[in-house]
This record gives sequence, structure tokens and C-alpha cells, in this order.
Amino acid sequence: MCRIYKMKLFGNQRSARFGFTLIEQLIVLTLIVAILGFGGVRMMKVYRENNYDLVIKELTTVLRFVQMKAIEDGRIYEISVSENKKKFQMKRETDDGKELEPFRSSWLNGIQVGRAFTLELNRGNQLLFFPDGSTSRNSLALVKEAGERATIELKNRIGRVEVRRG
Repeated sequence: MCRIYKMKLFGNQRSARFGFTLIEQLIVLTLIVAILGFGGVRMMKVYRENNYDLVIKELTTVLRFVQMKAIEDGRIYEISVSENKKKFQMKRETDDGKELEPFRSSWLNGIQVGRAFTLELNRGNQLLFFPDGSTSRNSLALVKEAGERATIELKNRIGRVEVRRG
């Protein structure tokens, strides 16, 4: 004979138990928050490192663009760093060739480095681009708050860029 046992849903506490206690739920919630907290810190570190690489790529793009613009227009272009060391200031040779005027470009004006970085020119206070594709041999440095430094330099007339870290 087969016996069937009925479980009481209500009644004494020793019958079948459903759900979790408040203590168990709090422990699980605390573990989840701790894991997410440690993961968040790690993700921020990875983001900052990738952001550094992104800024370096943007700067190399700007240097190549200005070099190509100088060749295309047959004018001298100049890049200097703003006083707060966060933005570029760009100028180009006027039509008469006697002076440099501010140069505006729709996408270049929006480029600036974040709070954690500063821009420096390694030799002098300007980087010149000539119509034949050559440059004034100055290099641009991106400096991180922690002292890490990346130097970006155009190496020849065809836009080869060398990035050195350290």
C-alpha cells in the first residue's frame, strides 16, 4: 500500500518551509553589492587606461589632419597649446603670406583633453606644418596626472606618427 502524506501549508513551523528569511536575503544582497563594488573599481581603471589610448589616437588624427590641410591649401599651419594646456590653438597663413590667422574647423574645435591630462610642446611653443608636408620637428606630449607621458611626433612628410610612452 502506498501512503500519501499531506504537507500543511499553514500550521506548525516544522512543516514545509517556503522562501528565505530576511537575514538570508540581506547576506546575499550584501555579497552582490560587494562584488559589484569591486568590479566597478576595476572597470573604472580599465576605462581610464582606454581613455588615455583614445586621447592619443585623437591627437595623432589632429596632427595628420593639419599636415594634410597644409599640403592641400599650400599654406603654413601652426598648432600651439592654450594657456590652460587643455586645448589646441590653430592658426594658418593668410592669403598674402605675411601673418597667421586663427583657423577654425567644425570638428577640431571640439577636441580637448580631459581633466586628467595636459598638453605640452617639447621644443618651443608651436608646431608648424609646411606646404611641402614637412614640420618644424617639434613634438606634442600628452601628460597624465600621475606623471605618465606619451610623446607624439610626426616623423616624415607622409604622416608617419611615432608615439613613445614613458
